[in-house]
Amino acid sequence: MRERFGNFNNPRTEGVRKRGIDIKGPSDMLESHEAFAQSVESLTEDLAQGVRFEQSAYRLTESGDFTNRYRVTFSSAEDIEFEINTKNIPSHLQRQLINNESVVCSINGGFFFLTDDKLDNPPKEIVLGTIVRDGVLCGVQSHDRPVLWVDTDGVLQVTEVISEGYVTIGNAMFSWVGNNSGQKNAEVKLFGVDSCVIQHVSDSETGTKRVLNEELSKTPAKTDIVDIVCEIREGCLVVSEKREGGGTSFLEGNFLLQGDKEALQNISVGDMVTINYNDLNVKEIRNAMTVGPSVFHFDAERDHPINHDRSLGDKPSFSDRRMARSVVYKTINDAVTFEVFDGAPKTATFQGVTPEEVADILKQNEVGLEWAYFLDPGQSARLAVRHADGSVEGYGNRHYVRWPSSSNQPYLWAGEHGRAVPSVVNAILKHKK
Repeated sequence: MRERFGNFNNPRTEGVRKRGIDIKGPSDMLESHEAFAQSVESLTEDLAQGVRFEQSAYRLTESGDFTNRYRVTFSSAEDIEFEINTKNIPSHLQRQLINNESVVCSINGGFFFLTDDKLDNPPKEIVLGTIVRDGVLCGVQSHDRPVLWVDTDGVLQVTEVISEGYVTIGNAMFSWVGNNSGQKNAEVKLFGVDSCVIQHVSDSETGTKRVLNEELSKTPAKTDIVDIVCEIREGCLVVSEKREGGGTSFLEGNFLLQGDKEALQNISVGDMVTINYNDLNVKEIRNAMTVGPSVFHFDAERDHPINHDRSLGDKPSFSDRRMARSVVYKTINDAVTFEVFDGAPKTATFQGVTPEEVADILKQNEVGLEWAYFLDPGQSARLAVRHADGSVEGYGNRHYVRWPSSSNQPYLWAGEHGRAVPSVVNAILKHKK
């Protein structure tokens, strides 16, 4: 492995060394992260009017366990508007600020389809669950999950959404329900990329890897049913395929509908499709995405249904274990905060935080919380800011190493930029827009 560390001596890695992180060799990143287990100095900086950046170390236990907190608080809705940016090509958070000078801060977003194998037929959308992009519903969630959304005025909001609603296909309307929803009664069942089954398997090169179980990632096969593949083509959601007997891959189209063959006999390829949630009015939304559980859930519960979501793999992200975590929350005074609780897994005292610890920290330190939700944790947890002097910097997961996708590729240390992600939440300075 060490011989294949492609950029250990690359000048771009010098930024980490200049922070006092003593990296002696590739093994410090592949076998241990102890060099990164350093408490940051407390710092406060006003990035712009009504925008404050803070960093501090937070002690978790008397024995020395800690996390580093990085947060940006937006105290005035008059100065800031928000956007949720979802794309099929992942990018680094700093790129959001470099490409748009009006963006003052960016934080990683929701969950996404992630495998270590290249697929012949990748999904149309890799962001999992609900996707609203420029007012168009591009992805529908099959689970009952919260949706973070931005209204037409640029205000950030959240709604707990049950995966159910009504769909119009051609001139016919049907009730629908997600295949992973707690609701069961509807005329058609909806499947999406978030219905897939991702598993961790042994790998001689990296130890483990994430793979798609293709046999378990298909609609049920029955003689009396039909699958309706719904896909956005030329900006319109239409029926792209009608397949009798089921067995359709969850990666087909933007989502699938399955129902009784006789009830759907008049549906034809090319029919226009309009789908809505009972709990969410897409007409009020500029952009949106599915996010993680409410932080408040872990006041009383240790487990959450998301830990049994097979599209996220078989290593639960919201169990009672420490990892880096990112959250977004709002107070009753309308102040919004992006925060990352940093950590590195291969350390003794700096592994991150549990969901319950996040709930405890916010309850103790934040007054008047209206809502608080988790974003994608682990190696995705990161935020980027534009400092008052115009420089752009990322925070969190500085130990991140991009693993090779084939035996002839190197390991790449990407601590300065972090993992590339396909969804982010941006804060935009209105006067620079």
